[in-house]
Amino acid sequence: MSCRQTLKRCVGFTLVELLVVIAIIALLISILLPSIQAARAQAVSVQCLSNLRTCGQFFYIYANQNKGFLPPCVVDSVAKLSAGGDSMNVPLDPANPTVHYFYSDVREALNRIANPQGQPTRLTSSLIPNPQWTIGNLMVMYCPAQYIWDTDARGSNSSHWPEDYAATGLIRYFYLGDPNPVYPACHYTGGFTTATGTTPGGGPSNPNAAPLKLDRFWWDRNGNGDNHDDYVTKISDKWAPKTAIMADQCRQQDTTNVVQQTYGFAFLHGKGKTPMNGWINELFGDGHAESRRPRISSFNPQGNLYINPSPAPDEVQPGWGNGALNKPIFW
Repeated sequence: MSCRQTLKRCVGFTLVELLVVIAIIALLISILLPSIQAARAQAVSVQCLSNLRTCGQFFYIYANQNKGFLPPCVVDSVAKLSAGGDSMNVPLDPANPTVHYFYSDVREALNRIANPQGQPTRLTSSLIPNPQWTIGNLMVMYCPAQYIWDTDARGSNSSHWPEDYAATGLIRYFYLGDPNPVYPACHYTGGFTTATGTTPGGGPSNPNAAPLKLDRFWWDRNGNGDNHDDYVTKISDKWAPKTAIMADQCRQQDTTNVVQQTYGFAFLHGKGKTPMNGWINELFGDGHAESRRPRISSFNPQGNLYINPSPAPDEVQPGWGNGALNKPIFW
C-alpha cells in the first residue's frame, strides 16, 4: 500500500509545480506574441503589395486598349471609379460652362479585364447593378488592411464594400491615374497662388463662378508652374516610374477633421500603425509597387502633424487635395 502511494507521489504534480509550468507558458506566449503579430502584419502588407501589382496589370491592359491612357480617376473622389457620364460636373471649357467632360465607364472596363468570363456590372439597358455579378478578381481593389471605411453601411451610397462596387465604384485604395483629361481644368501652365482664408490657392478661376477643381484638388507638387508632370496620364510619361498612381491610404495634413483626429496619419501596416513605425504601400506609374515609411523628423513630437515643408521623393508624395477644407493630402 505504501509503495502505491509513493509511486503516485512520483508521477503527480504539486500545485506549485503546476503554477510554475503555467507561468512559463504565459512567459513564452508574451515573448512570441509580438513576433506572431508582426509576421501577420507583414503577411497582410505583402498581400496588399500583390494587390497593387495586379491592379497595375489591369491598368496597363486598359491603357493598351485606350491609346496609352490610364483609366481616368474621378476628380472629386479619388477612392471611386466612374460608371460613365457627366459625374464630376466640371466644364470642359471655362468660357462655356454648358460644355462638360463625360467620363468613360471605368468600372465595367476593369471588370471585363479582371473577369473576362464573368457577368457585366450592370443590366444592359440601365445603370441598375446586375444582381448576378460578383466581385471576382476585382477583389484586388480592396486593401486587406484598410479599416477606415468599415463603418460605411453595406448597400449605401458611401459603401466601400466589394459587393457594392458595381453600384458605388468605391474601392479601398486611392487612385490618381490620368486626372488630366479635362483641359484646362486639370492641366494648365502658369503660376499657382497661395491659399488665403476661404479662398483656395491654385490656378485659373472663372471670376463669375467658383474656382475650378484644379484650384482645390490638383496641386503643383514640384512648383514648376505646370501640374501635368505631377500625375501620370499615360504609361509613356517619363515620370511614371517615380510617381504613385495608387496608394492604400494617405497622410492627411488637416487635423480639424473628425476622421483625421480619430485616425491621424493613417498608416495601415506595421506595429501599432502609427506614423513613427508604420508604412503605406503605393503603386507607381510603371507598374511596380513598394512600401514607404515616414521619417521621424518630418513629424511633430506627438507624431500627429506633418511639419516637413519639403519631403524627399522617397518619403512621401503630396497629391490630391481636400477641396472643402483647402488642405493638401500627402500620400
